[in-house]
Amino acid sequence: MDYKISFINFLKKNNIYEKFRFNFERENHMLLARNGMSFKKFLLEKKPNLYIYDAFTWSETVEGHDYWQRYSNKWAQYVSLKY
Repeated sequence: MDYKISFINFLKKNNIYEKFRFNFERENHMLLARNGMSFKKFLLEKKPNLYIYDAFTWSETVEGHDYWQRYSNKWAQYVSLKY
């Protein structure tokens, strides 16, 4: 199953795609000197249920830790039920 497409659809359905990509790119831009990775590579190498959990430091975002924890749990539950 293609988790990548499901994940992007999940982000869009929950209206968090732009926020997720912004925070992912911001943190990974800062980490490029320390093996930061592209979004595509991230989706290929990480476990699907941890896509949100491992993407960036939640507490350093405008949305905050609790916001991303809610969506991380929701995504992990979706993966466990769907796949």
